[in-house]
Amino acid sequence: TAQAPPIVPPILTKGTQGSTGFSVQELKDAGRNYIVLYAQLITGVTTEALATFTKNVAGTATTGQTAYTVTNGKTFRIEAISVAIKNTTTVANSCTYNVRAAASVAANSPLVASLGCSSVGAVAGQQGFASLSLPDGIEIAGNGSIQLGVSHLENVTTASISSFTLIGY
Repeated sequence: TAQAPPIVPPILTKGTQGSTGFSVQELKDAGRNYIVLYAQLITGVTTEALATFTKNVAGTATTGQTAYTVTNGKTFRIEAISVAIKNTTTVANSCTYNVRAAASVAANSPLVASLGCSSVGAVAGQQGFASLSLPDGIEIAGNGSIQLGVSHLENVTTASISSFTLIGY
């Protein structure tokens, strides 16, 4: 039997851009598109509820969403979450945003991740910001019926959530 010739890497010269090379992209990352779930100017609630958000998949935005269904046979990887809050009165505001997953997601579905935020003091217009970076991600396998949702809870209804963002692919 004939043997295949050995694989010879391209010759690279330091400081010179080669025209060929080896791919360094991990196979699990091939063919993925970014997915961003975001909401802006959300009114505070004192009973936990699902947030209505916009879903942006590779540049195509869909508004009025309360759930994102993970595609069957795919895995959704959450990479980062951020939230910003702003006092609209002289009451200090705080919020908790919970990422939840279930076959039919609700405000009390199983928790995947949580992020809290508060303003520094009781001054109108004062803001607070929090973010969570997940370099290896939180992976949610899609079986055609797993939904992600984001519930929120604030200390007062006058709280204004400037923005909530969940980034993944």
